[in-house]
Amino acid sequence: MPPRPSLASTRWGPMRVPGARSASSAAPMGSGGNACVAASPDRSLACMECPVSVSRSHQAVYAAAHGNAPRRRCWRTLRCRPPDRLMNRSIPDTNASTMQMRTDRVDGSDGETGGGACLVVLQGSSLGQRLDLDEHTVTIGRDPACELHLDVRSVSRRHAAVWRAGDGYRIRDLGATNPTLLNEHPVQEAVLADGDYITIGGCVLKFMQRSSVEARYHEEIYQRATRDALTGLCNRRLFLELLERELQRSVQHGYALALLIVDLDHFKSINDTHGHVVGDRVLEQVGAVLQAVARGNALAARIGGEEFAIALPEHDAAAARAVAERIRANVEALPLRLGEQAHTLTVSVGVASWRPGWRTVGQVLAAADQALYRAKEAGRNRVEAAT
Repeated sequence: MPPRPSLASTRWGPMRVPGARSASSAAPMGSGGNACVAASPDRSLACMECPVSVSRSHQAVYAAAHGNAPRRRCWRTLRCRPPDRLMNRSIPDTNASTMQMRTDRVDGSDGETGGGACLVVLQGSSLGQRLDLDEHTVTIGRDPACELHLDVRSVSRRHAAVWRAGDGYRIRDLGATNPTLLNEHPVQEAVLADGDYITIGGCVLKFMQRSSVEARYHEEIYQRATRDALTGLCNRRLFLELLERELQRSVQHGYALALLIVDLDHFKSINDTHGHVVGDRVLEQVGAVLQAVARGNALAARIGGEEFAIALPEHDAAAARAVAERIRANVEALPLRLGEQAHTLTVSVGVASWRPGWRTVGQVLAAADQALYRAKEAGRNRVEAAT
């Protein structure tokens, strides 16, 4: 997404904020938060905030204190991290990188607005996104593996880092081509204070307390902009943005990735016969089925009228097909009553698994759509995989 010019005088120039303090006058600010990953007896790792285990292919990444490979984390939370003993809390680790996918604000759960600090994107890529800070180092940059991913050319791949220092937070420029600005002033390292504005290339962030009225306001706006109001799932815009980031990880590191496109069979006849109120109730129930299936690092979205999608990182073709079959069976088992009659609802599902030659979201979507078309042509209520 190109940077919006409303807040900055140039593509990556300083943002003039009336009354903003300079970096030298900043004061520390307290925060909280805990790590949520612990080693299990079999040496695998699991997030204690959501039901997902880190695959064995990534255990070595978590086990390395300063590995260069991206550390994986689930899409539901930004708090999936290596054990505390592996973290350097005093300065940012400029070699390590982590997967960033904050979707807890759009998966039906409430965004956290308790004590502590956060960064909110006010301008540029990921507009409106809030990144909650805890005691761990957070990287900001154009690399999809950064905790706060800003897909703007003027942002360096690893532009800046923010970390807990005592009772407050500090920010450090990581040698970015365009300097990191704090309240219009270039900084190499500085203490952050409530209300500070941070310019990262063509993007502007604000550092604030999570419990503030302003943070709650930005959270509400972000929720409305990225969530489907009927089902509570991600909307198409956010889903495609997150799918693009996950695809880039697959392209760069060879991670498995699958996409499911789910379409309700004969849904138009339900709307025509029973009305849109009943149709909406059906869509809500299908959304609930997908939400129940999309656990761990899977991500479900409503991308069209009666069309849904699920992105499945680290799922090969067989695993993705198993998820698709579970969705199909669970929808068929829904106890629906339309008017006075029981009704059996079915869906058709197209499955596409990422291939090394695919570099765009369009290629993945086209393959899943073609598989969905074959499922419809073959009689509906079935799963077809891309060939």
